[in-house]
Amino acid sequence: IRADRQVASDRQGRVRHHGTAAKVEVGPDEVARLEAMRDEVAEALRALGYRETVVDPAGYRGTA
Repeated sequence: IRADRQVASDRQGRVRHHGTAAKVEVGPDEVARLEAMRDEVAEALRALGYRETVVDPAGYRGTA
């Protein structure tokens, strides 16, 4: 199971691997929703082996 599927589902987003930290990026319009469920997301990512979960406040910025 990929971590980004746990977090983003069918929405735009990704999880970046930074050692033991997971940096979660979702669309700018989804940042507030992600923050509201931060504990649930962090728990899911801890189950995958991450010690820290960081939410990117600027949101997902895909490459053009």
